Amino acid sequence: MKRKITKVLLITFLLSNLIFGSFAFAYSTEESDPNDSLAQADQIGINRWMEGKISAREDVDCYKFSGNGQKLTIGVHNTPPGTTYGLVIMDKNQNIIARSDNNSMSQWIYLDSDWYTDYYAVVYSTDGIVSPYYTYTISVGN
Repeated sequence: MKRKITKVLLITFLLSNLIFGSFAFAYSTEESDPNDSLAQADQIGINRWMEGKISAREDVDCYKFSGNGQKLTIGVHNTPPGTTYGLVIMDKNQNIIARSDNNSMSQWIYLDSDWYTDYYAVVYSTDGIVSPYYTYTISVGN
């Protein structure tokens, strides 16, 4: 009986991952520190989000995502009150593809992505004002 339940649970888990396209535990909703360089970038999937924190003037948060041949929307939302964060999108060679440095609490960059191409999103403080106690949200979506 125990083997049958285990087998049913395993099959259910594998089928759900085939249907939804990802393993549920493969995505975190919080950044991992350190993620201050492209080599340490947190992986973020398409139609996923993560929370991050800029806790010092020199702190930057790097995220890596893969293109899917569609127009993607990369957004930074809910930035802490009184802060101004920037968002840069780079390719694997560290070429800047797009940048947003506005003063609003939410900003978006629209990217025509290439298939199987890795991109990086970098979030940073534009004016040196940080908030070590409040998080922001970054998202990548179609």
